Amino acid sequence: MGIDGTRGGRGVAAVVALVAAGTLAGCSGEVRGAAGPGTTGTTTTTTGTTAAGATTGTTASAKPPRCTNLEVSAPEVAQDSGSLHVRVVFTNRGGRECSVAGFPGVRLDGADGTSWDLVRQHQAPASLTLPPDGRAMSKLTFLPEAPETGWAVRTLVVTPPDTTQTQELPWTAGPVLKQDAATHPGTYIGPLSAM
Repeated sequence: MGIDGTRGGRGVAAVVALVAAGTLAGCSGEVRGAAGPGTTGTTTTTTGTTAAGATTGTTASAKPPRCTNLEVSAPEVAQDSGSLHVRVVFTNRGGRECSVAGFPGVRLDGADGTSWDLVRQHQAPASLTLPPDGRAMSKLTFLPEAPETGWAVRTLVVTPPDTTQTQELPWTAGPVLKQDAATHPGTYIGPLSAM
């Protein structure tokens, strides 16, 4: 049967309509079904804020340079949700805006001459932009121990992300339960986040 209003003609007309609709959808600029989990399906970059309040999502060409002059300091011990922690603070001393992301390298050096490189918390890091003298922090969670049985820590050694320059700080939080051979130790370092 031909394209004369008969059943075959109606089938061809339906196929033509579907092709036309698909062509129009393809011209909209949105790619549907091609994106992986958590993506929008488009190639444009969006902006937003992380849970820590840091601005993210700028294009690579517009991002400030990496922070290479971060001063490290460690405030006193605090308690949060039943765990003890030390906030390791990073201050931008570079004199211009810079970006930083990831985890610092953190090592505890004991009075007995042994060391412990801390594992990282299972949490995705945010990308942060720091103005001059702007600050970010990383939470060091630890398990305290009694003086007679705990590991006496003397020094906190910190390496900011994307650098190889270590900075040493005195450890003032008391003895720690040393679990350097544990699969899931109770002492670990978190990613950098906004303050």
